[in-house]
Amino acid sequence: MGDTRRQIKFNHSGVRLNCSEWGDRSNPSILLLHGLQDCGRSWEVFAQSMSSEYWVVALDSRGHGDSDHTPGHYTFLDYVSDVEATISKLGLENPILIGHSAGGRYALSYAAQNQKQVKALVIVDIDPDAVNESSSSMFKRYKNESDEWDTFEDIVDRIRSRQPQSSEAMVRFQAEVMTISKADGRWVWKRDRNLIYEYERPDLWETWRK
Repeated sequence: MGDTRRQIKFNHSGVRLNCSEWGDRSNPSILLLHGLQDCGRSWEVFAQSMSSEYWVVALDSRGHGDSDHTPGHYTFLDYVSDVEATISKLGLENPILIGHSAGGRYALSYAAQNQKQVKALVIVDIDPDAVNESSSSMFKRYKNESDEWDTFEDIVDRIRSRQPQSSEAMVRFQAEVMTISKADGRWVWKRDRNLIYEYERPDLWETWRK
């Protein structure tokens, strides 16, 4: 079983959510939450490395990867409810939550409200503030960027320019799992563009204080 990836799909309030899983379900569990415009499989190398000792689950957030697109339903609370549904429907008992960027914000919010149901919380590359200059410029860039590329190599070049520290193998893997080829041969991000405009970034300090 070990490092072999398996796919899970389930319904949550009419939304079909997709997860990848690795490892034995009898082991302690880890739930991995990706960032905005990313997907669960971006965690794959890490998940495989942990799968001998943990049951590892990586969620495709709504509008990302192989989960349903839900225009008009990309609120912060929608995403947190997907975390809760994943834990409940898959039977993850006291999971370790690990979230990157937006996924870290969802993990923090869920953990703050369900402290007894979470063994540990690991958040990567976030701050809890509502807005800042960096996040504002990032979203402006997202909205102005093209969604389509003529070739797969164009996508590889784009990711490489943003992640010069990543290995070539990792850059190509991310390009493979985060995009999809259209009927006309062009490549697009494997996510709903609407979520960029609907994404909410509330102040998490207040949530954590509660």
